[in-house]
Amino acid sequence: ELRAAAQQHEQVARFDTRPLATYALLAAFAVMFVIELAWPLLPGDGASPSVGTLIALGGLQQVRVEEAGEWWRMLTCAFLHGGVMHLVFNGVAMFMAGGVLENLIGRRWMLALFVIGALGGSAMSMAVNDDLVTSVGASGAIMALLAAAMIASFRLPAGPARMQILVSLGQILIPGLLPLATSGGDKVDFGAHLGGALTGAAAGLLLLATWPR
Repeated sequence: ELRAAAQQHEQVARFDTRPLATYALLAAFAVMFVIELAWPLLPGDGASPSVGTLIALGGLQQVRVEEAGEWWRMLTCAFLHGGVMHLVFNGVAMFMAGGVLENLIGRRWMLALFVIGALGGSAMSMAVNDDLVTSVGASGAIMALLAAAMIASFRLPAGPARMQILVSLGQILIPGLLPLATSGGDKVDFGAHLGGALTGAAAGLLLLATWPR
């Protein structure tokens, strides 16, 4: 038993807890935003790219997805952002959710949940928005990560560690969903927020139910 415990301690000590996949996604967000500003299709408004540029780079628009068959937009839109603050807020939320999930379920599963959440958010966005509305941002995917991380945290024993994760993630997830109960805003795609959260919650429950002991 002592030898097994020592081997387990050595494996834990070698485990790389840096959220490298989360860093990679954040870098991708930043690179795409630089591209939006550096090579615009149409002039934007200061540090905000034009709608034409966002569409050209892969922004989500229902008419282009359903009529033109450009289904890839359901994923590419998650890597585009409409302004500096949009990028900053999503970056902070991504860092928190991704960092927790990478250590709970591993990098590959975290990346898979990001993709699933982006697709779920895009699907709900198209279901509730007008055909010509252009939607961009990683909000749907991030909401999925936050919801999945909150549920996955129940794999940890009850105590301060689990509670700290739940409180930290809830501080971002719940405010992101509260506007759904109001009239909302013109520039916030609450459909993507809801779709991502529901997709992430379902994926988190599935992971929790099938997790090896």
